[in-house]
Amino acid sequence: MGYDFETIAKRERMGSLKLAMTPEVLREKGLVSFAAGEMDFPTAPSLVEAVVRAAENGLFGFTLKDETYLSHVLWWMEKARNWQIRPEWVVTAYGTIFSVATCIRAFVGRDERVIVQPPFYSRYQQAADRLGRQTVYNPMVLEEGCYRMDLAGLERLMADPGNRMLILCNPHNPSGRVFTRQELAEVARLSARYKTIVFSDEIFAEVIPGGRPVTPYASLAEGQRHAITCTSLGKAFNCTGMNLANVIIPDEDLRTRFQAQRDRDHYGSIDPGAYAAVTGAYSPEGFDWLQAMVRHVKECSDYVHGFMKERLWQFPVLPTEGGFVCWIDFGALKKPAEELEGYLLEKALFHVDPGIGYGGQCGGFARMNLASTRKQLKGAMERLEKVWGGGR
Repeated sequence: MGYDFETIAKRERMGSLKLAMTPEVLREKGLVSFAAGEMDFPTAPSLVEAVVRAAENGLFGFTLKDETYLSHVLWWMEKARNWQIRPEWVVTAYGTIFSVATCIRAFVGRDERVIVQPPFYSRYQQAADRLGRQTVYNPMVLEEGCYRMDLAGLERLMADPGNRMLILCNPHNPSGRVFTRQELAEVARLSARYKTIVFSDEIFAEVIPGGRPVTPYASLAEGQRHAITCTSLGKAFNCTGMNLANVIIPDEDLRTRFQAQRDRDHYGSIDPGAYAAVTGAYSPEGFDWLQAMVRHVKECSDYVHGFMKERLWQFPVLPTEGGFVCWIDFGALKKPAEELEGYLLEKALFHVDPGIGYGGQCGGFARMNLASTRKQLKGAMERLEKVWGGGR
């Protein structure tokens, strides 16, 4: 079946955060922003059809994870992630950051700390800050155009019993790195040794244009006692505004504690529309759309990476192994970190997420969304080339 990935979805009069954040100069010219991790095209028809059917049924009551719901989740994890899970492992929650906050409340005391690995998604620290917990940093190491975890540094932090929880993001946001099974196994070994909770954010895990599958962290036996994996429709099906996550926790004691805190955080039921979306997305038709979408993202990624390497070589781009964002080094512009976003917009009508928002020494970097149309991406590359082509 053919799918349309060349039509920009309408955002007007829908309260779209991305539209609100898009500079007016771009809107006036019919251009998109490449900031924010959202696709510019509509989601899977099977998801849309399931939500429409649910709306037409006219019932919007309290909704539970029943046998039908769980059967779709278990089928999907085996089909899309090659991961066989048990139904009792699945805990529903109101999204990824809600789940991060629940973990912090449940497992990190007031005088204890959360470990993150810059560059990292800023809302992890935002959750800790709002809950009065400190964040400590284990910066990743950039070598030969690729990030790796500083495992020695991570062990030093985990060895401190006050550092109770590590937030892992795989595929990594913002760089697009997919961690190897060997790297994750070492994290699991450290977690088991020091009894550190590992929250693995895997909402990009089904989008793998680089081809290497993402190892589900909670599938590693050594780390399971302290492993919490978060999955959702957010990235794979462009449902970032839908407040639902399936949190997979193999260890019974850990799961019981998480669920108890989730309920204290005023958890009620699954949103009926989200229930429908999950059953529509996690289906053979949804899987077919996902594969087509990943092929499109790979073509877009190959185009942008190839263009930058050939014509804008002074701005290195890290490999996009997973997810649909790329991490571009604009350090050659020698612009202060707080000015980079505005400078790129002014000179080339190129709007991206500035690296300053991802912690660490990332001020010269920017994150670009690749899940757009070929026309929009081509126009963006041509505008960049017009200003800085040939290394000028």
